[in-house]
Amino acid sequence: MDGFLYIDKSDEMLVEACLNAVKGLSETEQQANTPTKVKFVEELFQTLVFENDILTLIVLCLIRGCDVVFCENGIQQLLSHSKLNKNSTFNDDEPSLEALKILTNCIYLDQDLKYYIVDNGSVKFIIQALEKTQNLLSQYLLIRALFLLTIQNNDLCELVLKEFALDKILLKIFENFVNSPNLGKVETETLILNDLLKTFYNFTHKMSSYGFDGDSTSDAVKNEEQRTADMDRYKEWIPLITKVLTNHPQKPNQILPTPHSFAINALMNFPLINKEWKRKYWFPNDNFEFIEVLLKIFETTILKSFPTYEDIEEVSYVSPGISVDDAITPLMILLCNICKWDSRAKKIVKAKIMPPNIDRSKPLDKQNTLPSRLIAFMTSSSQANLKTTGSELMFICCDENTQNLISYTGYGHAAGFLFERGFNPNQPAQPEVQTGGGPEIEEIPEELENSVNINPITGVFEKMEVKDDKLEEMTEEEKEVEAEKLMVLLDRLNKNGIIKTVMKNE
Repeated sequence: MDGFLYIDKSDEMLVEACLNAVKGLSETEQQANTPTKVKFVEELFQTLVFENDILTLIVLCLIRGCDVVFCENGIQQLLSHSKLNKNSTFNDDEPSLEALKILTNCIYLDQDLKYYIVDNGSVKFIIQALEKTQNLLSQYLLIRALFLLTIQNNDLCELVLKEFALDKILLKIFENFVNSPNLGKVETETLILNDLLKTFYNFTHKMSSYGFDGDSTSDAVKNEEQRTADMDRYKEWIPLITKVLTNHPQKPNQILPTPHSFAINALMNFPLINKEWKRKYWFPNDNFEFIEVLLKIFETTILKSFPTYEDIEEVSYVSPGISVDDAITPLMILLCNICKWDSRAKKIVKAKIMPPNIDRSKPLDKQNTLPSRLIAFMTSSSQANLKTTGSELMFICCDENTQNLISYTGYGHAAGFLFERGFNPNQPAQPEVQTGGGPEIEEIPEELENSVNINPITGVFEKMEVKDDKLEEMTEEEKEVEAEKLMVLLDRLNKNGIIKTVMKNE
């Protein structure tokens, strides 16, 4: 019949024998890695030399995930049936796609296999297949394979860029998806966007290592030349990536949504030192919309992950094994870079994270706002990245002026960060009601006109500070509960290496 491959009698018998063999294994043999099962799978794998596509597809489905494919011979077979070699022309038939699925899964599960694929020259055929295919599933699998192959592999990145211009091929695909009216509506397209952005990050990752302090003059010049060349190569990506941030729909109150988080990672390595590029690629027509999107994601992630002040020392996760403290670092680094290199963008960020109307009638670190959380993180013992990058972001928004930072947060919150940065004032200065270059402190309410002093340590209006007499009102049982909480906190500090406890006489 049309649309079906013809299977001769011998192939039918072989397929039936394969399926009966699987069916004939006892339940224990199917679950355990018994010699019988291993032998069967190895013999089954050898049948892939047959040319019948239906038989090949059935066998591929049966061996999926088996150990026999995690070796050079297995990978060679999969490359052959994916039609990714010099003897074949890639197409989108089911056996090829099934083999390609297994191949990408093998690379994901065993990164050592990628070196064999690179060494035997198969990357060339993967790129050629990607350039020709219009099939969404094929594009997804091929791009995913390239992403997995280029992870922490600068040599391969250089090869595919110089010899095959892979960045231009990926840019064309990326542009089509980003400018599509269906952006975010087709799941496979979103998956492709994710892996395109991750592959692009692999290409640009080395840019963050250019120009380390201490480089010789010749090295510094060489690094600057290389960075300029790389920036010129990738500049067309920037407006498309920012368009993903602004145009791709995201669920309300979602923490670090995708592909937005991958777009943030992709932009993180780019400096904004070229004024012409800033106007043309980063902020065309003075459009700072994507900055607002970044700040919205930032605020949602922080306030959803740490809903109360008491939660800031708890480890919150965006996904299994990935803490918010780790996952949000690229976003904060990107905001730091943007604020450092563009004064207009810095004003937008500063208005969000250091507003002039902060409520100084309450402790600055115990309010349910984004600025309050950032101030609380400045003294956190558990959120190392949020503590460091959050303090750095606020410092940049204060024009890197220590007095401006102290005036806003109070010396008690800023002291640790300033000490780590090499600033260690002997006496904290009295915060002023109005500052020059830094963020403006709010106007004093009418009822406080005669009492404008701000406590230099806490940053709170002194008139609003009330003596804490809760301890005197506590019962002995309540005091014991509080003492237990204190011991838990001290134990956590000890385990994190912040303090070191010793016996009394040691």
